[in-house]
Amino acid sequence: MKFDFWTWKNVFSQNEVKKLNKFIEKNLDKKETQEHGARDIAGHNHKQLKTSWMFYHKLEHHLKDVIPNALSVNHHYFGFDLYPLLKNDYLNYNIYDPVKEDNYDWHIDGSKSDVYDLKLTILINLSEKKYKGGEFLIFNQCPFIVDSFSKAGDVIMFPSFLNHKVNPVKNNERRSLSIFLKGPKLK
Repeated sequence: MKFDFWTWKNVFSQNEVKKLNKFIEKNLDKKETQEHGARDIAGHNHKQLKTSWMFYHKLEHHLKDVIPNALSVNHHYFGFDLYPLLKNDYLNYNIYDPVKEDNYDWHIDGSKSDVYDLKLTILINLSEKKYKGGEFLIFNQCPFIVDSFSKAGDVIMFPSFLNHKVNPVKNNERRSLSIFLKGPKLK
């Protein structure tokens, strides 16, 4: 694999981020329960944040060219076999509370499905204010802070099987939208 991740800077303006948050908050479908968060082999929860779900079809026209750009980058640089996003696929809306020092410890994004795997994870930074802490890290032989995904409107994509984490948020709320691209098992 040539790249561990791919980033796009300033895909959404600050004003667009505010509009996206407002739209998402009005159209959420379900709150994620704690059993859906990442756990280690001993069953310990790695996810300390609030996550809600939203159907893709509600938001697809607000995402600009994020999905076509992601598919193009996959085609040229990652090479995963991917299914198209379906209208009823869930997106994760994540809110990290600085009062609780919310974080998401080391984990991979995976599926319990017998027929598909999560291949690529796309994150959109929807934080309306600059936050302290909350750094996004990827682990591939060593931990690496991804500075190019630290501002509102930034987008990152990476293979879902790479370990990653979000450090505790210390000041101001950190928000993100997670989109998972699926594909057939073992391809």
